[in-house]
Amino acid sequence: MNQTPVDVSKKLELGNYIESALRSPQLGVLGKYIAMTNKGKPGETASMIETLSARYGDDAVAKALVSAGRREDSSLELMALAQQLQSQQLYAWLDSDKSVGDVFKLLKLKNDGYEALTSRKMLVLDDYIAKFNHHYPEHQTSLLEALTKGFGGESNLVSLLNTAKQDTRTMVKARGLEAGMLKQWQDESLEPANVMKLLHLDQSVTSVLTNINLRTFLKYLKKFNGNNPTKQETLVGVMASIYGEANVAKAIVSALRAGDTNGVAAKLELQQFKGWMARHLSGEDVFRLLKIRNDDFFRHSRNLPTLDNYIQFINREKGADETLIGVLTRGFGESRLAELLMGAKSNPLLENTAIKLQNAQFSEWSGKHLAPAKFFTDIFKVEEAKASATQKEVVKGFAAYANNHSA
Repeated sequence: MNQTPVDVSKKLELGNYIESALRSPQLGVLGKYIAMTNKGKPGETASMIETLSARYGDDAVAKALVSAGRREDSSLELMALAQQLQSQQLYAWLDSDKSVGDVFKLLKLKNDGYEALTSRKMLVLDDYIAKFNHHYPEHQTSLLEALTKGFGGESNLVSLLNTAKQDTRTMVKARGLEAGMLKQWQDESLEPANVMKLLHLDQSVTSVLTNINLRTFLKYLKKFNGNNPTKQETLVGVMASIYGEANVAKAIVSALRAGDTNGVAAKLELQQFKGWMARHLSGEDVFRLLKIRNDDFFRHSRNLPTLDNYIQFINREKGADETLIGVLTRGFGESRLAELLMGAKSNPLLENTAIKLQNAQFSEWSGKHLAPAKFFTDIFKVEEAKASATQKEVVKGFAAYANNHSA
């Protein structure tokens, strides 16, 4: 029974690794056997590179050939053999109609993670792309395109590049690829919101500020604004176009409380406030925009601090004299706000905020010289006998406040 060249390679004890096989004198014997088996079979010829690839794997062979062709301790004969086999490998892939994506998979570059950028196999992929483009000019591709597809899309590749930029071995290559990607997006005139989606920064508003891909997005945003002086975009504006302004505001508040993101969050909040002021939004406008008008707003909303901060911002910038309690009163209505504040006092997590706001409301009522005795009809528009328990608690609390603050 005829043996295949791969069977013979195993019997010749070339070694378990391609590096040792390339230096083995038995490789010549294998070459003679391959030549012998090819006689009389012009359409079914075997080759040395196919035999070695079948035995050791395309990726291992490719890596070893690059190394053997460049190592200082390689003999001239070994270097010549490596170059010959390299050429055979590239043409074998072309002859078998391998796409660039196929070769990426054969070289198992995805398994190497960001270290693929410093792998000798990357040189092989680059060489194959050049030959592929020469043979198929109508299907031109690039290393960047191959890596984008190979690593599973722009988001994955950008994450990989941002990690690679932290390693001196891969830093230069990673920066070059990132620059190429930014230029490609510029050439395609991509809107920042579309780039944010490409980088999967549209998945969760709470994780945008901690996502490693944000660095690359901000670089693109800077380039976009430089090329579009009449169409300036901000990070907070792009986020708002995807998530909505209320959700972005909540995310900023959470980030302000986190030590690792409070710096960038403060800048985002300022961007947001400047944008609102440029649109001439009042405190009441922002109250509605943030959808604070909700009976459970104390329990579930992180937007109250945003509203308070914005009111202070417009007071500084415009010399206004607005107050949080004033905006909330107009937003909820005086009586409804009073009931909400009283209810919030029973929650230990909300008690301090509720007391502070309730005292502010009581202070305003005192300034209006409201009498507790007429409170039910003046504020709640009901007779005392028909008042709810919460309404009675409000009147009782105001009476105590008025008594403590009376002259």
